[in-house]
Amino acid sequence: MKLRRVFSDVFLILSGSVLFSVAVNMFAVPNEIVQGGLTGISTMLNHIFPVIPVGLSVFVLNIPLFVVSFFRLGKAFVFKTLLTTTVFSVFIDAGAVLISPYRGDVLLASLFCGVLSGAGLGAVLLAGSTTGGTETAALLVRQKRPFASVGSIMLIFDLVVITLSWAVFGRLESVMYAAVTLFVSSKTIDLVLYGAGHSKLVFIITDEPEALTKMITGSLKRGVTSISVTGGYTGEKKTLLLCAVRAGEAALLNRMTKETDPNAFSIIAEAGEVFGRGFG
Repeated sequence: MKLRRVFSDVFLILSGSVLFSVAVNMFAVPNEIVQGGLTGISTMLNHIFPVIPVGLSVFVLNIPLFVVSFFRLGKAFVFKTLLTTTVFSVFIDAGAVLISPYRGDVLLASLFCGVLSGAGLGAVLLAGSTTGGTETAALLVRQKRPFASVGSIMLIFDLVVITLSWAVFGRLESVMYAAVTLFVSSKTIDLVLYGAGHSKLVFIITDEPEALTKMITGSLKRGVTSISVTGGYTGEKKTLLLCAVRAGEAALLNRMTKETDPNAFSIIAEAGEVFGRGFG
């Protein structure tokens, strides 16, 4: 199961990199559309200094964040983010050579840029990683301001970047199209994460808590909480197991539960957001 998850994460990161590369090279750069974050800054730098590749610029700008994150957010986070950012940067610069730019309707370009970049970023987030940039910066800021929303911090960063595009490109329309792209991208990310890959909260009432706990922690590599409960109708003493899983694991957990304890009673509910080990 662990190997399968590794392959799944690698596939998501690679496919996300491809989609994001298309968004940058086919729609963003040719039409002077800034996507926000370090990618947006890199797009503007490429406009001012065409010799600087967008992907390389993204990677270099992330280096200070990697250094700070190493001490603040931990080695595991930095390693996975560094790997993802490297793949993203390489794919963006490779795409600049392989992908033909679209120079038609700019509104259509901003819409498709938002859809593709949102789908790409959503795939990476589903893999439990980030592309660095505003996501990492927001996590660092939140350490100092624990009650601040990560999404709100990222939005502020992105708004500052797309506002700068007015000065760089000299057109108010650049800011307006960038805002459209940012809005569509955020909605697409939500669709990918919460429409296709929402986490699930599983409640299992069982007489075989030890066997099920061993199965969940051993096969699924998920944590589980055990609570002693009493049936309101029968008065019988049972155990309630509480476990958070990814959407793709819920059906597997349900099947394994029936195999381990055919008499178990399971409830699978939606989980708005899950934070903690294994869901970072």
